Amino acid sequence: MKRLFNEHEARNVIELSGTWKYKFDADRVGASEGWYNGFTDGETVIVPSCFNNELGKLMYEGPVWYQRKFYTVGGTLMLEFESVMTAATIWLDGNKIGYHYGAFTPFQFVVNNIDCGEHTIVVCADNTIDAKSFPQRYTDWFNY
Repeated sequence: MKRLFNEHEARNVIELSGTWKYKFDADRVGASEGWYNGFTDGETVIVPSCFNNELGKLMYEGPVWYQRKFYTVGGTLMLEFESVMTAATIWLDGNKIGYHYGAFTPFQFVVNNIDCGEHTIVVCADNTIDAKSFPQRYTDWFNY
């Protein structure tokens, strides 16, 4: 169950679904060009979504970078993701806060001592299929 309400008077919930910027990274230059610090030339997409189906990239495999700005009163943040296919690297204000590998599974990161104000979260999602990934390349269903 996904709660979109405050569960406790001292713990605020900020829903980050909605409009995000995104960029495909077929040449795998995003990390070396510092896209984790934020980018201004991306297009917009609604998250959650499936770029393979919705953005005309049916057969695309590789990194896609997402970015969203949000406001918080500061303190300790728990950033919760319902799922990212297959690998996800997360940055907050240009600082790497974590990595998760595995599709179809929720994950979360706790970040302490965040200042009050606007912040930028950047996610590099990589759906490349390799020897470790699930699903594998040949299955009886299409993964989108």
